[in-house]
Amino acid sequence: MLGFAYKRLLETEFKQDVDFRDSGNTIYYKNNKTWVFSQADSCDSCHLEDILMLPNAAYMSAVYLQQQQKLSKVASKILDLLLLLLGESPLRAVTQGGVSFESYPDPLITLMNSNLTTLLLTILGLPDTLPNIPAMGYFPLYNHTCDEDYVIKTGKDNTD
Repeated sequence: MLGFAYKRLLETEFKQDVDFRDSGNTIYYKNNKTWVFSQADSCDSCHLEDILMLPNAAYMSAVYLQQQQKLSKVASKILDLLLLLLGESPLRAVTQGGVSFESYPDPLITLMNSNLTTLLLTILGLPDTLPNIPAMGYFPLYNHTCDEDYVIKTGKDNTD
């Protein structure tokens, strides 16, 4: 991703859920941040729509699970067939925008988050807990999110 530049613009950062507490001596808030692609600071040929070939984390995780869980031959073949039918492969073509903050669709993740997953896990004899992965990417759906809660002193009680 060399050549792509993102900026956190101060004018897009805003305080959320502001609440004065302790008779106005402290203030609670969340800091909502937005990252914006900066074409001006990126290389001339770098665009959010650029297609990148990246390792497919969902596929790699499924293969790792297959090896670590010591699946039966039948369960292993079912997982292989499932990955094939879903179009999963070791590499995935995704846009720069998708891999950074926007997220990108992945059929295995969609299946993991579906109601069919419980049935598949039961049939394959896999543990019934899967990681919560709502979206794929390095910082998926991170824009317009809060990093943490803040409680700071207002200085109202310090008249010195």
